[in-house]
Amino acid sequence: MRKLAFCLALMLLVSQAWAQRPAPGRSNVRELAARQVRYERYPVAGGVQVESAWVEPDGTQRSLSFRLAQPAMTDDSRAIVPPNAQRQRDAGLAAAEAEARRVPPGVRLEVIPQPHGMKVAASGPAGLDLGGPIERVSQAYQAAVDRAIAGSGYVRRGESLIEPDYLGLVARQSGLLRGTGQDVARALAGLAPRDRVAVLLGFVQSVPYTTLHARDASALRTPAGVLAEDRGDCDEKSVTLATLLSITDPGLSSVLVFDDVHAFMGVSLPVQDGDVAVKVGGQRYVMLEPVGPGWFPVGRLSGMSLTILRKPNVRAIVVTGG
Repeated sequence: MRKLAFCLALMLLVSQAWAQRPAPGRSNVRELAARQVRYERYPVAGGVQVESAWVEPDGTQRSLSFRLAQPAMTDDSRAIVPPNAQRQRDAGLAAAEAEARRVPPGVRLEVIPQPHGMKVAASGPAGLDLGGPIERVSQAYQAAVDRAIAGSGYVRRGESLIEPDYLGLVARQSGLLRGTGQDVARALAGLAPRDRVAVLLGFVQSVPYTTLHARDASALRTPAGVLAEDRGDCDEKSVTLATLLSITDPGLSSVLVFDDVHAFMGVSLPVQDGDVAVKVGGQRYVMLEPVGPGWFPVGRLSGMSLTILRKPNVRAIVVTGG
């Protein structure tokens, strides 16, 4: 996630590079759960108004009311989908062919399309080193493919895997949802930072868990999509919480933690006794479990997430602050 990608060691684990978004799976379920009791959306001038309410396991009733501006309701704002592989390849081939024409006199470079890329055939005067021109063609191909991927809100990891650009996504959605976050901030005014985080955590946990299977298994519902559609999976809900916190509590930083099956997050609150916390880049983060519908208070994680923290293939990306 983000190109300030903090792929580094956590306090509790050594992280290694991994690619693709977490595979859709089942949400964490416990007997105690934050239960959504109301979600209504109706049109207002310039967008829609959302009224959401939920009940926490101790019986506490919570509610939030916020507006989603019309730009947040478009399909492009509500989900990102990886670029078509053929369009990536076409963009790469076009760039490679353009570079292949920039050769010294007497040199000929031919770009030959391959099922998953291209190769270069070269000819020229005896004794001339053609390695440099061939390398430049290859670099032009890859750079164009990477631009096509980035244009869709994704980044390349390794030779053939891509994942959402979570850092860029949070930054863009924080701007798009600025008014929404300000509505939420007004509703939370007067609460201490940890209490504000707790209310937003309960809100996101109560959002029903679903994936985007019907559209594209590798697509990602954005924070605007989660709020507008009242649904999301693990990394979608984690990014939504991080985005809201970036507006309501800009002094806090957030980290997304994930492997190939699950995602959760942390926030730079002061650590209290009993909190699960990890250290990323010199900053300690109190862990949060946004997926729900299980009830995991601030600083507590599901058994799945605790197990993930001990794995060698966990990644941590600072998506706000830092």
